[in-house]
Amino acid sequence: MLIYLSDALQERILSLFHYSLKLTGFLMLGTSESIKTASNLFTSVHESAKIYACKLTLTRTLFSFTTSSYPVVIGESQQRVVKTISNNLDLAREVDQLISNRYAPVSVVVNDQMHVLHLRGDTDPYLKLPVGTTDLNLLMMARECLAMPLRTAFYQAQTQNTSVRQEQIQLELGERSTCLNLEVIPFQPTIANGLYFLVVFEAVSLPATPFTSTPVERQGAEDLEREIIQLRQALSASTQRELSAQAHLQAVIQEHNYLNQSLRVANEEILSSNEELQSTNEELQTAKEEIQATNEELSTTNEELRNRNLQQNRDNSDLNNFIDSLSVPILMLTNDLRIRRFTPSAQRLFNFISTDVGRPFNDFRTDFDVSHLESMTLEVLETLNTKEQEIQTQVKIGVVSLLFSTV
Repeated sequence: MLIYLSDALQERILSLFHYSLKLTGFLMLGTSESIKTASNLFTSVHESAKIYACKLTLTRTLFSFTTSSYPVVIGESQQRVVKTISNNLDLAREVDQLISNRYAPVSVVVNDQMHVLHLRGDTDPYLKLPVGTTDLNLLMMARECLAMPLRTAFYQAQTQNTSVRQEQIQLELGERSTCLNLEVIPFQPTIANGLYFLVVFEAVSLPATPFTSTPVERQGAEDLEREIIQLRQALSASTQRELSAQAHLQAVIQEHNYLNQSLRVANEEILSSNEELQSTNEELQTAKEEIQATNEELSTTNEELRNRNLQQNRDNSDLNNFIDSLSVPILMLTNDLRIRRFTPSAQRLFNFISTDVGRPFNDFRTDFDVSHLESMTLEVLETLNTKEQEIQTQVKIGVVSLLFSTV
């Protein structure tokens, strides 16, 4: 039914499905339907079977359901129970929120595409909303000095499936600078199929300089020692970040080499396929030339057959005209003594009709007496010699000479 609705209605219905569906449940659509309008709410489990699972989202879609105009009657005891439970839940939620704000570090939950799903704490020193877009991507929201360490730590946590921590990252906030520790923790909820990441921003407070009434030399030594410690910590953090960056760069180089090798193999396969296609094209061209030559030969043969048919038709017409113009009765028989052709004089003499062609000659009776006519005909066919006999018809007075020969 979704294919008969507009995109806006499809998006609203799919949002309602996402709101109603359990996180462990599945959404099944028809073969002609898809989740193109709600790809941020569902992930494909089996594309050909149109089975989808819910995605964890940052917020839930709000719906305005039409309610009845009649008031719902609720007992007084039921109202007290509902109110008590609601108050207890609100109190527990407030306590959890206070403890989280006071002791929990600033953290962000993202998916494998680094899309922000949940924020905890004040993320303004570390993240900012990008201008001109509503895409909550962690890399696009991160401060400029956090982009590279965040990308490196996320890549290592994603490929190694382990927690990655980077310390003493310098963060410039206007005219003041501070340090922070960054940790990326991968985890997979029991109610979800994909892998998610918890990004923790832990601010590092710099040790304050105590006010004492010590001599200038002692205070200078302490400042120098404190500065050395800070420099060592910064150097250690910088070295750690450099090692992480090198590992990330090495992984990127390996992946790049693997992609180059895959592209090289694919290029060789394409070249091989191209050569095969060229060979096939040459074979097809040769076959085309052969077919053209055969067509020319067939055209020539057809032309010759046409000319021969025309010549045969002319010869046959001439023969028919010649036979029709003869006054001598002539009868042509086949080897099995069937009538093949006769002249008009023979037709009148033997009383033939046009449909008698192909009939046995023995089936006919003549008005003149010729003894041993069949035996004489067979003898002519065997010996190929001419036989003559004078006969006299009963209709007319006169002598008719019959000549028997093979045709």
